[in-house]
Amino acid sequence: MRKPKSITRWLGMAMVGLMAGIMGGCMDSGAHADIPPKAVRPVKAIQLTRIVGDHALVFPATAKSLREVRLSFRVGGPLIGLDAENGQKVVKGQMIARIDPRDFEIAIKTLEAKLAASKAHLEEATLQYHRYAHLFNQNAAAKAKYDNARATFQMAEAQVKADTESLADAKNDLIDTRLIAPFTGYVNDELVENHETVTQGQPIVSLVDLKTIEVVLGLPEDLVGRLSDFNSYRVAFEAVPGSEFAATLKEVGKTPDPTSRAYPLTLILEPAATPLVRPGMAAQVRINVSADAGKDRFAIPVQALFNSGGDTSSVWIFDAQTQTVSRQEVFVERLNRQGVEISGDLAPGQWVVSAGVHHLQPGQRVRLLKKPSPTNVGAMR
Repeated sequence: MRKPKSITRWLGMAMVGLMAGIMGGCMDSGAHADIPPKAVRPVKAIQLTRIVGDHALVFPATAKSLREVRLSFRVGGPLIGLDAENGQKVVKGQMIARIDPRDFEIAIKTLEAKLAASKAHLEEATLQYHRYAHLFNQNAAAKAKYDNARATFQMAEAQVKADTESLADAKNDLIDTRLIAPFTGYVNDELVENHETVTQGQPIVSLVDLKTIEVVLGLPEDLVGRLSDFNSYRVAFEAVPGSEFAATLKEVGKTPDPTSRAYPLTLILEPAATPLVRPGMAAQVRINVSADAGKDRFAIPVQALFNSGGDTSSVWIFDAQTQTVSRQEVFVERLNRQGVEISGDLAPGQWVVSAGVHHLQPGQRVRLLKKPSPTNVGAMR
């Protein structure tokens, strides 16, 4: 059965080393060279035990805020209040900074006076228009005077509308002299100093939303297709020793990093983590991967594997009744600290030859070497 190329290359180098050692040993020992191919060979073997449960993958990651915005005024002017410091918590609706409102208050008073005058003029124009309309209908006034009164009324009406809109805009400008937090969060950076004159749209502070914290890691491309096997995520932070937080999968990016070729995987931390974690903190994510349904996995030493052609790996199965071995193709699942994990047409309790695999042939009779007794120190093995 075939195995991933990266594991194949690793195992290939390991096999070359093992073969060199074995061949060297054979050349130095005439006893080994004299054993006929079909002679009963002593071998070491291990009994297969099913790997129970899931396994975990660990990745480095970084915390980030769900959103970060740069707040700015919709009007310009001199700052007279900057009530924010780096790291300060602000709540939604809280004033963060303020522009001197005096010019805006003066503009409002001016427009209020102008609107009052426009309304008075409209009132007079309305009376004149109604008067000449009545006279014109009675044939008691010339059409030119009627038309003039109507035009004056329409102009006065338009002026009142324009002054009303200008006053509303001025009042909004006055409201906009106060910079209000759009959500509860933390001030990440002050971008201006108090008493500076700022312009419309100039960033004043950077605000981060820490209600939800995200964690981003790079997922190798060969694992992107196995997301359905990831059944839980746990995140630990160096800055929060002794704590580990649950997380849920948010998304996996569609485009890999051009350098690492890893895809950005984003997790959302549980709410309990938000008071302790800050954007930029280094994290370690442990992903629990479900064992494949219906597929038993077994751990064996790497020297128990041998290449049976191409990228195919095999092991020797020892039959206790016939005292012979048979070749069994296997699939290499992954490397671990003890060796490799394999799967295939195997069963718990079977014996797999763990040493001397390159000297065997199908159907060859073998003899299992027993492990020496702890008290048999220095004895022959």
